[in-house]
Amino acid sequence: MIATAASRAFTDHSFAAFLAERNEPSWLRAERQAAWQTFQELAWPGRREEEWMRTDIRLFQFDRYSLPAASGDGPAAPSGLLTEGLEVAGRSVALDSRSVAVQLQPKWAAQGVLCGSLDRLLVQHAELLRPYHLRRVIDPRLDKFSALHAACWTGGHLLYVPRGVVVDKPFHLLSALTDGATDLGRTLVVLEAGAEATLLAETASCAKSDSGLHCGGT
Repeated sequence: MIATAASRAFTDHSFAAFLAERNEPSWLRAERQAAWQTFQELAWPGRREEEWMRTDIRLFQFDRYSLPAASGDGPAAPSGLLTEGLEVAGRSVALDSRSVAVQLQPKWAAQGVLCGSLDRLLVQHAELLRPYHLRRVIDPRLDKFSALHAACWTGGHLLYVPRGVVVDKPFHLLSALTDGATDLGRTLVVLEAGAEATLLAETASCAKSDSGLHCGGT
């Protein structure tokens, strides 16, 4: 874990390698690069700021964590608790900010529903999804953590339900984290006019995880 963290620390070099691993369109790369620059410029939040007055992060050791690896071996992601006894319309599972399992019933895929890895679907359906992704619900300049998320999100989930489609079974999104790992997952949910869906979103730790960095956004 120490060697991995050192090789993928949050540095300009590691960020450049992170971008190089990803097959993403130029507009998304530019968005990430602008957010990374903001991350480098912003100071860590302080106790005098309204949002952080009750949270003391002076003992937070950022150098313990690293950019998520593009692939890797490890324990299987837990199955989750919210879907016991339920039949789902679709599911998406991420482990340590990597998509590891995707499922979507053919019935809903035929009606244009998308459910799965945001990393993959944002590239495959860029023309459809780009306007929603660029709405900046989370402002990268809000604070250093927001900028980090905007620059380095990966292993995210997407649920997209087209206009007028009513899905009668729930969708399940699970993000799991192993000990000492980093989760920078982004979840994008889009229901067009007249669409209906139920979404069960769940986070989990594998085994007896003692620590981890979660800096996600929905």
